[in-house]
Amino acid sequence: MTEGSQRPLDRVASLRLFLRPAAAVAALTGAVQLCGFATRVIVASLFGAGPEVDALVVANTLPQYVSAVFVGAVASASVPQMVERLARGDRSGAWRLLSAGLLAVVGLGAPIALVGIAFAEPAIALAAPGLDPGTLRMAASLQLFAWPTALMIAAAALLANAGNSLERFATVGMAALVGSISGLLAVAVLAPFAGVIGVGGAVMAGSAVQLLVLWKTLPVAWHWTAPWRDEAFRATVVLAAPIVLTNLVLKTQPLLERFFASELPAGAIAHLDYALRLVTVPSILIGGGLATITASTMNWAMATGGRGSLAGALATGVRVVALLVGPTICVGFAIAPDLVTVLFERGRFGPADSLAVAGLLRVYLGALPGMCLGTITSRAFYALGDTRTLARGAILESFGYLVYAAALSAAFGAEGIAASYVLFYAVSVTWQSAILVRRVPGLLSSELAASLWRSGVSAAVAGAGAFAAVGTVTAPELRLATGILVGATLWVAGVRITRSVEGEALMGSLFSALRLRARTGDD
Repeated sequence: MTEGSQRPLDRVASLRLFLRPAAAVAALTGAVQLCGFATRVIVASLFGAGPEVDALVVANTLPQYVSAVFVGAVASASVPQMVERLARGDRSGAWRLLSAGLLAVVGLGAPIALVGIAFAEPAIALAAPGLDPGTLRMAASLQLFAWPTALMIAAAALLANAGNSLERFATVGMAALVGSISGLLAVAVLAPFAGVIGVGGAVMAGSAVQLLVLWKTLPVAWHWTAPWRDEAFRATVVLAAPIVLTNLVLKTQPLLERFFASELPAGAIAHLDYALRLVTVPSILIGGGLATITASTMNWAMATGGRGSLAGALATGVRVVALLVGPTICVGFAIAPDLVTVLFERGRFGPADSLAVAGLLRVYLGALPGMCLGTITSRAFYALGDTRTLARGAILESFGYLVYAAALSAAFGAEGIAASYVLFYAVSVTWQSAILVRRVPGLLSSELAASLWRSGVSAAVAGAGAFAAVGTVTAPELRLATGILVGATLWVAGVRITRSVEGEALMGSLFSALRLRARTGDD
């Protein structure tokens, strides 16, 4: 039975089964993001948009780039192979493959980290040539924490991917939450006395806690043998090679952004980072939880049912993402100035900073569809075992980004950099979707088109109502609360009036969880 031929009650029931674990992952992810936000609020209060924040952002750019290049490749190539072994009942082989992947991450990452620390100052001068000497030296000193942090995050990311494929979503989420809480407490204690050095050390401590929790709680029997002797590991290397080449180009986007931003007036890097972190929160809450569940579902679908099963899993993810992304953009645009003011405007973060960050946030919101859908479409290629198509497309789109980001940043400054970010994700998800439609039979359906239309109408009504409502009050806190309340109310009404299957399933899952919690409390 295809997606479009399912009866409405069947679709609601299947969506609820899909949304329950996704909601649990999103709840834990939301708690993690709250901790990260609290950390950012502390940083904003202590340092505003000053050179300390510029140094902190630049210091983490190169380590995060290297981590994303190699670890993303290892995880994307090895986890589907591990799932395939598990589907065949070969648990020992799956654990050998995961152990080999972790050895590769640590064995490759540790020497790179040592080199990065040794040559920190010239590397940062090359990556962000516009930094003043004092900020550059500050960023170089932070490399002592940034590189070990990136290595631990890389190892934790591989274990988290494996844990999600084992459907240990709660274990992975709790590990991230414990690590985030530890990092937040450390920042609160160290930052007022040790400055940005304290922030760097605190974040490193939180990453170490997360990795330790994952290591101790995942049900993996580790096999520390020479990885090259394993046939599946050699096959993984073959699959990972084009992903590494892809990432070398694709992941340059943050490097280029910092490069261009370093030539702008002081504080531009900090303003861009604050705005991007604000839009990253909903992208992780929406795309992260759904992509985690969708990726696991797609991997198992390909291992057991082929491309026909893959189409259903992929279409479900797209429909639910569209349901949630639309109102986030529309309502977010309406409340952006008040959101920034309420969250950050204290201490050294002043009204001028709020105005700059709010303007950038409104631009960055346009990247949400590509950010959230891209986490699903890219993993569909991994489930298909096709990494070469991603490699070719990513190289072309990254060279395109270099051209238009240079032009837009020169013409419009920080707003041009934010617009380049939006264009990058829009182009990426467009070509990926076009190819998947051709390769995955049954992906497009009248039900998918109708779902996207209903979601778009509900989102537009919610955004218009929120924008009108915030003009009726003056205090930023009241404006923010009014905008969110009116927007959410109109969105729920729109979902009910248009009879959105995804909305019905989402609300049903939420109400079921609340009723279960109420019964548990009564007992």
